[in-house]
Amino acid sequence: MSRLNIWFPVYPADFSIDTAHLTSEQVGAYVRLLCRLWRQSGRIKNDDSELARIVGVSPQKWRRMKASIEPLFNTADPASWCSDWLNAELEKAKHNSDAKRKNAQSRWRKDNDNPMQMHSGSSANASDEPMQMQ
Repeated sequence: MSRLNIWFPVYPADFSIDTAHLTSEQVGAYVRLLCRLWRQSGRIKNDDSELARIVGVSPQKWRRMKASIEPLFNTADPASWCSDWLNAELEKAKHNSDAKRKNAQSRWRKDNDNPMQMHSGSSANASDEPMQMQ
C-alpha cells in the first residue's frame, strides 16, 4: 500500500465549500488531519493530545479549534475520527492498485511463458540479412 500513500484526490469546489467557515489556520489543521487519515488507512485515534500533535498546535489551541473542525469528520465511533469521502477515495485507490497489480502479474506470467517473444506492440523486426549501407 505504500504507493497509495503518496497522494490523494482533492476536489477544489467541494473543499472550498466544506472549509469556507474555517480560518486559514483551521484549514491547515484540517489538511494535516486528512493527510494523517490517508496514511493510516482512514482512521485516527480520537485523542486531543494526539490530534493536537498531528495538527502541530498546543493542546490548548487544539481545544479552541476542534469545534470548527470536528463536524468535517465522521465521529460516530467515539474512539476514532474518519472521513467518509476520504475512505471512499482510499477504497477506490486500493481497488485500482489491486487491478493494476493483477494486470502486471498477468503480463509477467504471459511473457515468461514464451521468453523469446517480444512484448506485444513492439515494432522490432529481426533479420539475418546483413544491413545495406548507402
